[in-house]
Amino acid sequence: MPSALANHATVAESGDGVDVSFVIRGKYKMTGHLNARGEVDRVQTWIDQSIVGDMVVATEYSDYQDFPSTRSGRAEGCGSRLTSFRSRTGFPPRVSRP
Repeated sequence: MPSALANHATVAESGDGVDVSFVIRGKYKMTGHLNARGEVDRVQTWIDQSIVGDMVVATEYSDYQDFPSTRSGRAEGCGSRLTSFRSRTGFPPRVSRP
């Protein structure tokens, strides 16, 4: 969320929450979705790729759990049909809706 604030994000109602969009350094577009609980559901960005052109890199967050010092979610994402990942992470945190 600090990047969203620093880069003059726009917020739009979307489904069960809001979409937060911003551009970093005038080039890198980021879009994140916050659900009704203030949890980040997904984040998308687009990167230049020499073979396929603009490539979407998408990460989805789910299965949030509370721990003593953090709130953790499972992250799954992909950059193309060629790459994907899964991990358990302490980020992104639950955030307050704007």
